[in-house]
Amino acid sequence: MMSIKITTVILIVAIVQVSAAGFAQKVTFKQNNASLTQVFKVIKQQTGYGIIWPAAAIDKTRQFDVSFKDAPLDQVLEKCFKDQPFSYVIEDKVIIIKEKSYSERVSDLLRSTFVADIDVSGRVTDEDGKPLPKATIKIKDAKRYTLTNNNGDFILNKVDEKTILIISYLGFETREIPVAKDMGIIRLKAADGKLDEISVVSTGYQQVQKKLMTGSIAQIKAEDLVINGTNSIEQMLQGKLAGMAVSSSSGELGTRQSVTIRGTSTLLGNQQPVWVVDGIIQEDPLPFKGTDLNAFGSSPSNAQALKNYIGSAISWLNAYDIEDVTILKDAASTAIYGVKAANGVIVINTKRGKLGNAPTISYNTSFSTQQALSYNNMDLMNSEQRVDVSREIYQKGLVSQFGLDNIGYSGLLNQYLTNKLPYDSFSAGVKQLEVNNTDWFKLLFVQPFSQTHNLSVSGGGNSSTYYGSFGYSNQQGQAKGNNMDTYLANINFTSYITSKLSVSARLSGTYTNTTGFFGTDPYQYATTTSRVLPAYNPDGSLAYYQSSVQGSNYNYNVLNELANSGNFNIKTNLNTAISVKYELPLGFRFQSDLGIGFTNTHSESYQSDLTNAMAAMRGYEYGQYGPTTAQYKASKLPMGGMQGLEDDRNTNYTFRNALSYATVINKKHAISAMGGLELRSNQYAGSASTIYGYYPDMGKVVINPPATITTTSGVQPNPIYLNNFSFTNSASVARYVSYYVTGVYSYDDRYVFNASLRGDASNTFGQDARTRFNPIWAVGGKWNISREHFFDKNDWLNELSVRASYGFQGNVAENYGPDLIANIPAGSAAISTLTGERVLNITSLPYANLRWEKTQTTNFGLDFSLFKSRLSGTVDVYNKNSSDLIVLKSTPYEDGVLQMPMNGGTMKNSGIEAQLMFYAIKTKDLTWSISINGAKDINKITNPLSPNPTWNTATSGSYYVQGYPVSGFWVFDFAGLNPANGQPLFNIPTTASNPNVTTDASAYMKYAGKLNPDFTGGFGTMVRYKEFTFSTNLYASVGASKILAPLYPASMTNNTPNEYNNLPAELVNRWQKPGDEAFTNIPSLPFYGVPFVSIPSASALTLSPYQMYDFSTARVVNASYLRINNVNFSYMLPQKFAKRVYCKSLSIGYTAGNLYTFVSKDLKGIDPEVASGGQPLPRTHVVNLSATF
Repeated sequence: MMSIKITTVILIVAIVQVSAAGFAQKVTFKQNNASLTQVFKVIKQQTGYGIIWPAAAIDKTRQFDVSFKDAPLDQVLEKCFKDQPFSYVIEDKVIIIKEKSYSERVSDLLRSTFVADIDVSGRVTDEDGKPLPKATIKIKDAKRYTLTNNNGDFILNKVDEKTILIISYLGFETREIPVAKDMGIIRLKAADGKLDEISVVSTGYQQVQKKLMTGSIAQIKAEDLVINGTNSIEQMLQGKLAGMAVSSSSGELGTRQSVTIRGTSTLLGNQQPVWVVDGIIQEDPLPFKGTDLNAFGSSPSNAQALKNYIGSAISWLNAYDIEDVTILKDAASTAIYGVKAANGVIVINTKRGKLGNAPTISYNTSFSTQQALSYNNMDLMNSEQRVDVSREIYQKGLVSQFGLDNIGYSGLLNQYLTNKLPYDSFSAGVKQLEVNNTDWFKLLFVQPFSQTHNLSVSGGGNSSTYYGSFGYSNQQGQAKGNNMDTYLANINFTSYITSKLSVSARLSGTYTNTTGFFGTDPYQYATTTSRVLPAYNPDGSLAYYQSSVQGSNYNYNVLNELANSGNFNIKTNLNTAISVKYELPLGFRFQSDLGIGFTNTHSESYQSDLTNAMAAMRGYEYGQYGPTTAQYKASKLPMGGMQGLEDDRNTNYTFRNALSYATVINKKHAISAMGGLELRSNQYAGSASTIYGYYPDMGKVVINPPATITTTSGVQPNPIYLNNFSFTNSASVARYVSYYVTGVYSYDDRYVFNASLRGDASNTFGQDARTRFNPIWAVGGKWNISREHFFDKNDWLNELSVRASYGFQGNVAENYGPDLIANIPAGSAAISTLTGERVLNITSLPYANLRWEKTQTTNFGLDFSLFKSRLSGTVDVYNKNSSDLIVLKSTPYEDGVLQMPMNGGTMKNSGIEAQLMFYAIKTKDLTWSISINGAKDINKITNPLSPNPTWNTATSGSYYVQGYPVSGFWVFDFAGLNPANGQPLFNIPTTASNPNVTTDASAYMKYAGKLNPDFTGGFGTMVRYKEFTFSTNLYASVGASKILAPLYPASMTNNTPNEYNNLPAELVNRWQKPGDEAFTNIPSLPFYGVPFVSIPSASALTLSPYQMYDFSTARVVNASYLRINNVNFSYMLPQKFAKRVYCKSLSIGYTAGNLYTFVSKDLKGIDPEVASGGQPLPRTHVVNLSATF
């Protein structure tokens, strides 16, 4: 080697931050007859690289013409040294030039004579076709290399056509491939035990390598989700991820699930997490409060039914299109979402095609049925038991407010006592009643059959990918007439237009048609109606009866009501997302995202003139009187029925622009940052109308009710006519403008620090300029212990890291705002009858200082992976302190409203989470994996709020008391049965023993527990032997309590049980005679005039002891349970058979859903997950087939 003296060396050192990927540098230079000295100066100025060369020999170089524009550094150097007597090497950021030896010059001559050089290009991806940026492309036995760009592309110029390329990427197996001009798609396989090296987490805003994540996350892939046998994506996730609790309030078709992450962080705001699909926040299609629109009636059950029919924020998404799901839990992972993320964020990525893949067609179909509902699983009386109750009422002379009913035992008894029926006939009739046992479940319900079909096609070329799907499902509910048809379509497309520019687009559409009920709930009817009553007369005609409990004495038969009423809903959804990415020089990238969503829902409910409700409104039975009669002229609705119409529209968009930067300095210091601006708008509009005189079977015509009615008081305006066709409108517009910044620094992949900051301003909050753009921020750190050098030689520890984060999360109570809100009543109520002026009702007073709710979060976490990822897991401990919670404060009566929203509540959540995955066996033919997750959350309200004196609020789980959980509830303290009459007794404190009893319901009631569990967890196991696979998943919920369904409806707590109603079978063990109190805590039968109990409240409250008993400690039970969510079997048919039917692969499977629930016997057979008295979750059986072509 030539000796180089220091005085003959020119050393140029550049001190700028550049990537270690030297060949990623770009050079622009144009000059004729340029010398190497001139070119070196340009390289130094534009790349920052230092250059060392022998100045004494530089005169031996020849001059040449130069013309480069954004050319890679390696291409520039190849051009400069072509036919020159020098070669070069690069060490770190210094180009070292030396004079070629004699043998090197001979080799150049032979190569130029016999071997051709070629330009090589290609793209490096993982096995799924996802580009791998910064992968190393090296020429074997040489020091030349380059790195792929963010799209995975690379170019190497002037490469020996007989050489070998070495392609490597951290966490993947290295490949050696002979060169070719077009290398095409080069796929790398993940190395065993290196999943943490290559795992990428989507935050919705960016893709982050798992090793750089300091926040608390949990992730699940599509292949680990069980789609068959589930009705929603939320239900699919139950028990799968630590810290995520999922529950259903009912087993009815379409019921929305409640999802919480790390407990509850708000009192009056939305308790659900933020759903994000492909980076775009999804909005609830029906955000209104339950009674904002009243076409379906103002009861909460009707409002919830409407929400169920319309669906959740992600009900438009096809489950088969999901690629993976990630939940973000702590401040470090959610701060970038600002004021919406205190309840956590759930990020869903949808499937995309793979680069270099031929078209793949997949078809999935399933057929399912559900176990029919029956009285075998219900704790309800049979006919004989129910008749015995009626017999006791008569024998003991218990007084009824309404006298004897004309149905059932009372009806026969009334005829016998009035000498209309001889005793023998009475006795025979009673015996017949005792064996009637009308099976209302068999009459009103079916064993439903459902089917789903999904067809998808995916693939990709060298510069684009595509994925499209079409799905159809027909779901039949257990109740006759409850059905849902859904059509789903989706297209995903990505084009790498140039090496710098890529565009992705998704378009999804959904159409759902649901039929349901209005005015009659089949499940409620079947569980509350006496089985003594017949549905049909002996001649086969419908058996009608009248009951005061129904609110009128008009004919009623549930089959007639269901046949002449109903509910129809049509929902259409269109959702699109477009993303444009452009690679800028020096490691910068610009990304622009646009998401737009449209949801339209049309709902119709009706009751024809043949229904009981319309007969009550009409004032007589259908067809009983003609137009010339006085009854007809006095009727408010002599013709037609009722129709309720509702239309809801939701339009939302998100527009986001971000600039990101990433670089690595000296192969040790990795820096990435992102900043952006975001605009979001959510517009909701709803209109509802109630129309009378409607004929559903006569072309849906409407005959307007008469303008006046004639009664004994004379001619009067008809109120129904005045209010007919009146509309209720509701609308809201929420607009947000936000900025966000996030950054990550990593030293040698061992020490990671990140910070995030976001500020939001909205038209619904922030009237006070001091709180506008109030920042949400978080910081986090991570120590990747397993990357320390003292672990270099171990082969059992794949990952060991500890994390810590601190910061804030925000929440928005969108139903409340700082403005004065008033509404105009609908119909005739809009005009004052006293003044004739328009009426304006104030519903909310202005409060300009209303602020976002804020949660301060601290999190510590541990991640580990051992024995080539055979055992892996994560453990997190967290503490969340929520402040500025919006609460309702009492206001002076003269203000016109009783309450107004104000910031003032505080709450604390603390807990621990763990998630483990263990591969007990992992061989080619046999795999056995076990997954376990669990989370315990302790919730407590930490400041005193305005006491609420109402006892029914205290029993509902919405009574917020300092030192108790947010879902805590109180009940009356049961003190046993009165030995004399079997009536329930209670421990009621006096004002002398507790002065607070007059103002605080919790002072005269007893704390009974909480409605929400404090521990949830899941267990899953999978065994695969060759082509056979078995898996099962369990879900545990521990720590919740609930109140059993009432023994008597509220109308009977001061009356004897009505013949119309069935009763719980536990009443068979009721108190009937003195001494029974030693063996039972079930009270005696109630009656009209039972002495009430005085409650020492400010309103001098008195309650029926039977009503108090239904909400007492005697009715509180442990609602903990362990449910076998599903058991799955599948078999992959042999390739030979699949090819015979023109398939690449073919598999069949069976799934049993909700197979069994382990629960306390005190629940008496009711489902612990659903609301008391709600329809239980059904057991399902599914067979499925999957094929690829």
